[in-house]
Amino acid sequence: MRAAVVGTNWGRVHVAALRDAGVEVVALAAADPHEVRGAADELGVPLAVADLAALGGLGLDLACVATPAATHADVIDALPDVPVLCEKPAVGLAPVRALAPRRAPVWVNLAFAFLDVAVRAAGSLHRIGRVRAASVTSGHDLPELRLGPEAMLFELVPHPWSWLVTLLGPPAPPSAAGSGDTLVPTTSTVVRVRCGDVPVTVACRRERGLAGLRHAVVLDGECGRLTLSGRYRRGHAWWFDPPELALVGHVPEPLGDPEGGPGDPWYRANARSIGAVVATLGGAPPTPQLFDWDRAVAMDVALQAELVGAAEARHGPGLTRRRRGRGPGAG
Repeated sequence: MRAAVVGTNWGRVHVAALRDAGVEVVALAAADPHEVRGAADELGVPLAVADLAALGGLGLDLACVATPAATHADVIDALPDVPVLCEKPAVGLAPVRALAPRRAPVWVNLAFAFLDVAVRAAGSLHRIGRVRAASVTSGHDLPELRLGPEAMLFELVPHPWSWLVTLLGPPAPPSAAGSGDTLVPTTSTVVRVRCGDVPVTVACRRERGLAGLRHAVVLDGECGRLTLSGRYRRGHAWWFDPPELALVGHVPEPLGDPEGGPGDPWYRANARSIGAVVATLGGAPPTPQLFDWDRAVAMDVALQAELVGAAEARHGPGLTRRRRGRGPGAG
């Protein structure tokens, strides 16, 4: 199986994970010809490409897109009609539009559900009974990312939120027009959405002193609570605590061991996600943890609707119309 990777930052993870899955990476692509040549030489990829049209004659079985979210749709449309695995988010804050017609599938890489702790927690979900509410909280303290609060929301929360989508049902805003009560202060964003019929609070906050990232997911059911959390500190690998099950009237219990090194569990989850795509291309049935383009875009649409609703609540419909005219979150 032959693949090309577009993008030289997170694309390096795709190169390694594809090789781990037994795929030959034959080309690396990026807009800057000098940058892509240097990265290809460093990674041992034989062909460096600055024009995506050059990928058309390579007999590719898969293309991986790891460019900024606002470019995803244009990059996918410029690729040959082969299966595509695109990094999350699908479009982020960019305007949503249909992809050009293509026969081959497009997936979006949302790897949280492939963590060992996520699989373990999902196996115990039935023990808390019908889920009444859930929450996702992502904290960050990496100023070098230079992203505003809305952009950080799309950068961080799709991974843990996608896990809830696989467990609870399709993503949607709480109403067609958005709830209007989303909070967007200087350093945090709090969004109310739904997974199926379950209300979900999604929060992304700047947490000074964290020196890294963290995720926490809480599911509240009729019979108890299920919690999953993990963190990354600059210079260290990700670490995920054991899922915690707290049944009504019982002492909270950890479900197994934490997930950490040796190696980085986040890389392993991404490698499993990419491996699941490769297995599907080899004829295996797709797993529910894989997100096709439409399901991933629906997550972005739900977040965008809430951000626009919040802007309208704060500033009036005139601003909201201007934002919609340029795409939610633009400028």
